[in-house]
Amino acid sequence: MRIHSILKSVAIVSVLGVIASCGGSDSSSTSGGEISKADFVERANAFCTSLSEKLANAQADLGSSPTEEQISGFMTDALVAEYRLTIGDIRNLGFPAGDESLLDGILSDAEKVLDEINSDPVAVLSAAETPFADVNAGFQDYGLTVCAET
Repeated sequence: MRIHSILKSVAIVSVLGVIASCGGSDSSSTSGGEISKADFVERANAFCTSLSEKLANAQADLGSSPTEEQISGFMTDALVAEYRLTIGDIRNLGFPAGDESLLDGILSDAEKVLDEINSDPVAVLSAAETPFADVNAGFQDYGLTVCAET
């Protein structure tokens, strides 16, 4: 019983950490120059707000005592899937001129983390910190505060 309680607590903390980052799907590069940084930040943060709400609802659907299988399903079916859609939405905005490489790198790093979670969703539960720590730092540094804190 105690292991199940610990697993649940770690899952919730890990999921909240993962939610703190935005993104991941289409890894193709997006040309910049058509969107200002301020508009990009505002719109990307809005996508992350939506992601956070979707994941909070999916997490609530798990109930108070999810099984490891349910948590694993949440990680792949909700978290990874919704995060990838959000990355696609962010990429579709286009990137501000001069920031293409930086933003593509951050989003590509997020996609790599999602690939790792998808291949072993339970491993994130035993991680000491969110696997998105570096991605979150990149978002925060760029001004995507909602994406880094959601």
